Amino acid sequence: SIPEPRATGVTPETYVEVRDLTEAVRRGIDLALTPHQRRVAIALLVDEVPIDVLAERLATTRNALYKTLHDARKRLRGFLSEDGYLSPQPKEANR
Repeated sequence: SIPEPRATGVTPETYVEVRDLTEAVRRGIDLALTPHQRRVAIALLVDEVPIDVLAERLATTRNALYKTLHDARKRLRGFLSEDGYLSPQPKEANR
């Protein structure tokens, strides 16, 4: 939960922006990520489970988890861009 603006010294406008972005990230995690991406992202980014521990728990490799996290971030970034919370990322040049 986000502390009230009076407790943090931020302006009400900044408080509302942070609250809205936080809610958009929650929606993005729920709507844009696959169940596996959601499980990995929450374990690594929110619960701060060490990647080696998570790899062992899920019977996978660190590299597979890095790839899953990369894909989850890309999907979440796309969701937030579509919702107007982030600027769209430039397309990668063809190599």
